[in-house]
Amino acid sequence: MNSLFQKFGLDETEARVYSALLTLGSGTVTEVTSTADVTRTLGYSVLEKLQSYGLVKNVSRETSKKKIFIAESPEKIVNFVEKRKNDWNDKLEEAKKSLPNILSLYKMGSKPVLRYEENISIVENVSRETFSEGSEICSIINLNGCSDSLKSIVIKNISDNSLSRKVIIIDEDDQSLIEASHIKKISSEMVPSLKNLKGEVSFQGKTMLAITPKQMDVSATIIECDTVNMMLSALFDLAWNNL
Repeated sequence: MNSLFQKFGLDETEARVYSALLTLGSGTVTEVTSTADVTRTLGYSVLEKLQSYGLVKNVSRETSKKKIFIAESPEKIVNFVEKRKNDWNDKLEEAKKSLPNILSLYKMGSKPVLRYEENISIVENVSRETFSEGSEICSIINLNGCSDSLKSIVIKNISDNSLSRKVIIIDEDDQSLIEASHIKKISSEMVPSLKNLKGEVSFQGKTMLAITPKQMDVSATIIECDTVNMMLSALFDLAWNNL
């Protein structure tokens, strides 16, 4: 039963004391703590907390030196969980409202941030969530020899008209991808080392995303670094303007 009470939001000691008092029905601090196998000092403090949760009631007489507690109806545990739920809903809303301020602190960090993910479904989610509306996304893509799943993710990315993009595609024969004005094609013969680039490398602002093949799966690497992305942006602009 203690583990169940912990699922409802009580910590381990609170669950033990509450369970002990339910079993006893009523009892002094000494009786309850002895049953719960906790120290008297700790048990008294926990009983006070349980009382504040509405699960326990102090029925001692004012003139009595002994504190006597009874367990409230077990139905009160539902009220307790409901209150916790409402409290967390309030915290969730506060977190959403505070997110812009938190992100402003995060963006001010001087150290690069690296994140790595595997698994097609995770990479697909990361790919959708990494970039936002605003500044242009620049991409270099080579789908030759890539799996159909990786191709599907990359093609969805560059076909997303909700975001502003510039895309350089290497040796791609799919004519549907090179008709759009934001897509340009180059031959790897121009830069032989580009043959080794498989998948997608995209960057926006301080964020770079690389989606690459990994054996039978797909991996995503996200790097957040102003300096790296400034260099990548400059190199991309040089290539784009000379195509």
